[in-house]
Amino acid sequence: MDMKEIRKLSVVSIKERVVDIRRAIFNINCQRKMDAQSEAAKRLKFLRKDIARLKTELSSRRLARS
Repeated sequence: MDMKEIRKLSVVSIKERVVDIRRAIFNINCQRKMDAQSEAAKRLKFLRKDIARLKTELSSRRLARS
């Protein structure tokens, strides 16, 4: 997910997306404990970056309102 897509989302949608990604990270971590997968590690990296992008957009919107 890139910043252009994120900017089009509403605040509620961004928050929902963060929750969904956190659930996905939790599930991947549970799977990794059962068997080591390098693909899961790559997926985690991208999911963490998506959360960072979403939170950055939320904070910039919050600052713009102030």
